[in-house]
Amino acid sequence: MKRALCGAALTVLLFAAALAGGCGGGGPDTSGPEYGPVVPGYSLAWVNIDSTPAEVSEVLGGPDETRSGDGYIHAFYGRIAEGGEQDAPGAWNYVVVFQDDGDGEPGEGDRVGQVEASAPYHGTTVNGNGLESTPRDFFNELGECDGVSRAEYGGQTYVTYVFSRRGFAFVARGEGEDAEIVTLMVTSRGGLAPSRRKGKEYREAVGDIFRATKTEPVLPGSACAGIGIGDNFLWVKELYGLPNLSGSLGEGLVFASYTGGTGSWKLNLYLEDTDGDGKPGDYDAVISVGVRSPYAGKTPKGTGIGSRQGDVIKEFGPPEFEDQRIIGGESINIWQYPSRGVVFAITAASGEVVEIDVNRI
Repeated sequence: MKRALCGAALTVLLFAAALAGGCGGGGPDTSGPEYGPVVPGYSLAWVNIDSTPAEVSEVLGGPDETRSGDGYIHAFYGRIAEGGEQDAPGAWNYVVVFQDDGDGEPGEGDRVGQVEASAPYHGTTVNGNGLESTPRDFFNELGECDGVSRAEYGGQTYVTYVFSRRGFAFVARGEGEDAEIVTLMVTSRGGLAPSRRKGKEYREAVGDIFRATKTEPVLPGSACAGIGIGDNFLWVKELYGLPNLSGSLGEGLVFASYTGGTGSWKLNLYLEDTDGDGKPGDYDAVISVGVRSPYAGKTPKGTGIGSRQGDVIKEFGPPEFEDQRIIGGESINIWQYPSRGVVFAITAASGEVVEIDVNRI
């Protein structure tokens, strides 16, 4: 399962190694992990994605603490902030997340799925961006992110920006021009792979497909029905099983539709066809989640399936783009809010929301 670095990433690492050790002179030693380059999708702090715990120990030494659960093992190195919660933002110099082979202990069968680094860490991308950079610097280098999440800790807001297609993320303290990046994260392309489950057999979805997720919130641009934008299809299967319909849309996209075994679709996904096989694969990334009745989840201000178009306007304002289509013999108004990552399908006759799509912004 171990993956070799691609040519471009390997070139970056070799170039950085040459800079670290081949110039002579009396400058600082830059061979340690704190100077290892940031290579999205492949490596951070000289720790490579898919490395074994033994290989990580050669770079970082033994972890100060470990925690296992839900198919992962978290290894923590170099406590920065004494006290506080183990997962507090920026609390550790390095955090390595292993995919557990099932025994809950770091071992030969485990592989690195994610590497995190916080100060003191001086590594940068090939374009020179690191902890001292601004969020805009990374947007300029990598493009707009695939997802954003916010959390409150210690009276401050921490924002995580995820570039799942590139295999990178960062956490910033605060928002706007004054935001300070506190942690850099590298995963494989497509994001941290879902935990491995040995011997799990997935069956085609039947019956009430929303029985476990019916009231999960609709978060425009971020998540719906328990599925986050950027999540891998393996996670979707954990929630819903196999789709009733699937196939290729061309141009590197595939779809997966869930009908519950009868009728039209109730949950529909568009995904990036990362392996190019024309069908949803375990590590294809979700870029759109569509829901219809009987889904009961709602937006932060209460808009859901069955709401009126006035409710949509009250929460989101007039549509940024509007279209009209005939679907199932009925005239449907399509209200698009691309800057918010959400689309509503509203019946022209009754003004009722019949479909919500959450999309990557």
